[in-house]
Parts: sequence; C-alpha cells; structure tokens
Amino acid sequence: MCIAYFQPITRGELSSFFGEEVSRDLIGVLRAQELIASGPRSPQPGAPYTYVTTKNFLSQFGLDTLRQLPDFEALEDAGGVEGKAPGRRCSSRVDSRGGR
Repeated sequence: MCIAYFQPITRGELSSFFGEEVSRDLIGVLRAQELIASGPRSPQPGAPYTYVTTKNFLSQFGLDTLRQLPDFEALEDAGGVEGKAPGRRCSSRVDSRGGR
C-alpha cells in the first residue's frame, strides 16, 4: 500500500522506506496481479522506473479514488504502520493484502 500513498515511487525509494531490498520479483508479482503499473521515469540519475497503482488496485481495496485511503498519519497513530513515511520509513504492516 506504500505505493498508493507515495506514487509515483521507484523501487529504490520503496527499499529505503522498508529498510530492506524490494525485489524485482515482488514488483513483478504486483504487476502480474495488475495492482501496480509503470509510471513516468524518475528524474533521478539513471531515470529509474516509477510505479503507480491501477484501477484494479482501487477495486481490490474497495476504493473509488486514492482520496479514500485512510490518512497516513492516522494509520501511524492507530498502530497500523511501523516505521515512517518518506523521509521517515514505511512498513509492510500498512498492506495486509498481498505484500508491499
């Protein structure tokens, strides 16, 4: 779910948020399930791919728009997030449906 909150986001940025490597295989699984898609290339050196959520992601989570996502800080306060958001860290506990 971290991608939904901070999209477009690179795999490297996801790894930084989680504090561990986010594998290409995991990205591939999320893409195969049509939960994420490629976004615009990042302006970072090397122009890495970014990832964004899809309409299927919204459907799977019962959302019409990303604006319906719970407030990230409210999730932190409720204990639904370990770690911190960008510049902080995001944890796998945010997403209980199919990994990060």
